[in-house]
Amino acid sequence: MTRLLSLSLATLLALAPFAALAEAEVDWNAHKDVETVVIVTADEDGTPRETTIWLCVVDGKGYVRGGSGRWVANTARNGDVGLRVGESELVVHAMQVTDAAEIERVTAAYHEKYGFGDTLAGIVRGEPTIFRLTSR
Repeated sequence: MTRLLSLSLATLLALAPFAALAEAEVDWNAHKDVETVVIVTADEDGTPRETTIWLCVVDGKGYVRGGSGRWVANTARNGDVGLRVGESELVVHAMQVTDAAEIERVTAAYHEKYGFGDTLAGIVRGEPTIFRLTSR
C-alpha cells in the first residue's frame, strides 16, 4: 500500500507543471504544423519520463504514435499524460486507437506530414501504437 501511494505521488509530481491546464480544451488545429512534442509519462516506479515524439492532427484531433518504447507502455498503462507543444504545456488523456478506419486515416496523415522519415521510422518501429489525445 505504501509503495502504491508513493507511486501515485510521484506520478502527480511528474505532471504537476501541467495541472493548471487540466480543464482547458485543446485546439489541435493550432498545433497541426508542429513537428515534435515532448510527452511526459510516468514509469512503473513513478519516475517521470520525457520523450520527444511526432504529433499529427487529423480531423481536428491530436494523435501520437510509437513502437515498443517505454513511453508507449507508460501511456497504455495510464493515459493521463503531459504534453509540451512549443511553449504550451498541456494535460491530456491518450486513448489507444483500435478502429481500423481511424488507424488508416492517421497513418496516411503521418506519412503525408513526415514523408520518407515516416517510412524509415516504420521500418525501425514496426507496427505502431496510435493514441488519440483529448483534453482532461
